[in-house]
Amino acid sequence: MPWTHRGPNSKAGFTLIEIVVVLVVIAVLASIAIPNYRAVQTKAEAARISTQLHYLEDAIIQAIIEGAVASDFVGINAGSVEQSVLGDFLTMANLSDVPEGMSFQLTAGPKRYTNGYYVSIGIISDASHQAILDELHAMFPRTSSEGASYLWVDVDSDYLAVAEN
Repeated sequence: MPWTHRGPNSKAGFTLIEIVVVLVVIAVLASIAIPNYRAVQTKAEAARISTQLHYLEDAIIQAIIEGAVASDFVGINAGSVEQSVLGDFLTMANLSDVPEGMSFQLTAGPKRYTNGYYVSIGIISDASHQAILDELHAMFPRTSSEGASYLWVDVDSDYLAVAEN
């Protein structure tokens, strides 16, 4: 069909009904996409923290193999890990890069009936990170305890029968 000239009284454009329909479609799509986006963000943040905890776990096991004792792990938290006995064994983890209102700390001690250790990593959080704690709990089947604002993950050092000095 050839192009035709519209006169000065021609009314080209969208009707109010068409605009409303488009806005309703956009609103429906947004209502579906936004919660899914938040869930993906939460899973990604939990995966990042999980990776950091695995680096920390590897560093703890390596430090024990190299001769660290349980007392070497006392008082280590996100701010002091680089200056601790673990600093030499951490290469890629940025353990101080945790969300605002979240931190971690270590507890350690000799095992009661063996020559080994127990080492636990605690994730402590304010209430705003409950979804991340839930995701982390699902990622760590060895979780020893959990509550509304904390999550403890045991480092599996049972096979490391290193005597205390």
